[in-house]
Amino acid sequence: MKNRTKWFNDRIKKRIYRNQLEGLDLKVYRQGVIITDLQHANFVYLCESKANTAGYILRYFSTIEERDLFEKLL
Repeated sequence: MKNRTKWFNDRIKKRIYRNQLEGLDLKVYRQGVIITDLQHANFVYLCESKANTAGYILRYFSTIEERDLFEKLL
């Protein structure tokens, strides 16, 4: 998933949004999170990757609109 890693790295210093997943922080869902640096980008990528490998559906997006559309299609 080199493209996905690049996607996170390209969003350093930018806000991203994730779909809602039971048990995860609602504040991050509503407000998004700003990727602060390369280490943070790698961490968020690994969280997404491990969650999906474990059978959960976790995805980060550039905009709230993209996230909302994804959730409607679930």
